[in-house]
Amino acid sequence: MQDIQDRVNFVELDATSPDWPVSDSNYDIVLMSYISGSVPESVILPLYKNAFKAD
Repeated sequence: MQDIQDRVNFVELDATSPDWPVSDSNYDIVLMSYISGSVPESVILPLYKNAFKAD
């Protein structure tokens, strides 16, 4: 179990800002739980576009 903990990092960001100060190469997955009902509607699409990356 310790091996997994050493490889996982959490970065807390502002959900109301779709511009993240994190390079795409610095993350493999984005967890956004209950986000759609918590941010302004105008932010949702840019936020999801930023979270999705195609290889």
